[in-house]
Amino acid sequence: MNMGEVPLVDVHRHRLEFDPELSLVAEEDGKVLGHCLFTPHEIFLNGETIKAAILAQIAIDPAMQKKGIGAKLIEEGHKRLIDKGFEMSILLGHSDYYPRFGYQTNMFGTCYLEIQRDSIPPQPEGISERWVKADDIPFLNSIWEMWFNDVDLAMKPGNSIIDWISNDKSTVSSVVTRDSEAIGYLRYAKEFLHKPTSFLARDENSASEMLAYINGKSEAVSEQPLYLPVHPDSSAVRNLLKVSFEHKMKTWEAAMIKELTPNPLVSQYVSEIKEGSRTCGLIIWPVEFDVC
Repeated sequence: MNMGEVPLVDVHRHRLEFDPELSLVAEEDGKVLGHCLFTPHEIFLNGETIKAAILAQIAIDPAMQKKGIGAKLIEEGHKRLIDKGFEMSILLGHSDYYPRFGYQTNMFGTCYLEIQRDSIPPQPEGISERWVKADDIPFLNSIWEMWFNDVDLAMKPGNSIIDWISNDKSTVSSVVTRDSEAIGYLRYAKEFLHKPTSFLARDENSASEMLAYINGKSEAVSEQPLYLPVHPDSSAVRNLLKVSFEHKMKTWEAAMIKELTPNPLVSQYVSEIKEGSRTCGLIIWPVEFDVC
């Protein structure tokens, strides 16, 4: 396990959805040999909510690797997930290792809109950012659903404030306001406002104002387009974004899905992505993954 994953495990353990029975340890004579963690998340797929888990992370004592310990932890984790009613597991990992456990490669990957800056209106006055507050959560969840409830593989944030605020000091998580009224949400690395990790706006006018705000605040990289992490098939994109854009989509070999229990929605998605007859979904990794 690299040191970036150490705080990641700690953040996972503080989520309201953390299940200690899905945090597995292999030991011998009281010595820990390995650890495997599955974290629960709800995922939208074809308009339905799927009970899913992320396999992240797995670590084995270097002196005990290649002895099947990792395989036993993963297989035991899958059994527990099935017993608890989970329908799919996802991960980013080595494509020569995880398929032996039933994971299908190239299931998702890059998905964003590339927006040319000359199509963005001038920056308006009165737009600013502030800290996320606990009473913002219902508003944030409502605008998230507007942008993602019809997007495949959309990973639904939780109802706790820690699901919306990054633990990474180099990442900004903020509510965007117009004259102190909340109009949206942004999450981005401090040096890359033009490439936000999350972009949510409450309506068409707010989306336009937020794009103008991002455009004006990222003049240092004005030669680069703006990149929005939203899906081109989203109804919110069609209805709320009135700028010129190109969509960029590419699956990654490391992006994998395992169907845990028979589910027609999952089976159909996997099959159609492999056939190339379906647009890949968009997974935006939760805030806890900012730390690694």
